[in-house]
Amino acid sequence: MRQYAEAIIALVRADIRDGRIPPDVRSFSDLHAYVDANEYADDVGVPQSAGDYDLVNAVESRVDEMLAAGSVDRSGPADE
Repeated sequence: MRQYAEAIIALVRADIRDGRIPPDVRSFSDLHAYVDANEYADDVGVPQSAGDYDLVNAVESRVDEMLAAGSVDRSGPADE
């Protein structure tokens, strides 16, 4: 789960650098105002079948925590 969340944060950082998302976004749901945030999970290969909903929710929750903690403000590892 952690590797998926870190990969999503890396994509969010790239979208911030490209100007698609503002640098002060602080929640997964806020991302939806700018992009289809669910596509991040697709892009990094999070399994999306019916039996994987717990994993999808856990990844999104971890990304939400990381955004709230300001992980996108740092260019280092996203696991802080």
